[in-house]
Amino acid sequence: MSQLFGRSDVRRRILEAFFARRGLESHVRETARLVGAGVSAVGRELDRLEGEGILESRTVGRNRVYRNSGSPVALAARDLFNKARWRSRTDIKLELSSPPGQDSVE
Repeated sequence: MSQLFGRSDVRRRILEAFFARRGLESHVRETARLVGAGVSAVGRELDRLEGEGILESRTVGRNRVYRNSGSPVALAARDLFNKARWRSRTDIKLELSSPPGQDSVE
């Protein structure tokens, strides 16, 4: 999955949070609590995701609130993320079901 979405574990957790919860709107601190990461790292990744067109933000009071942008880029990213996540889980299940000392066959 890192080949598609970068090596940042924080980015992966943010994408998972926003893609798994349709309609999620969250400011930086709330997102940091949600994904269990530092505020500065989350803020940096939210800015990058917004710059890439995956998320969008609006100002509510003094907070910047992020959400899925709904753009074709965001929809494609969500689909790829979900496929990659499903593929990773399938690979893990295959590895667990293989007898010890044997590699799984695809």
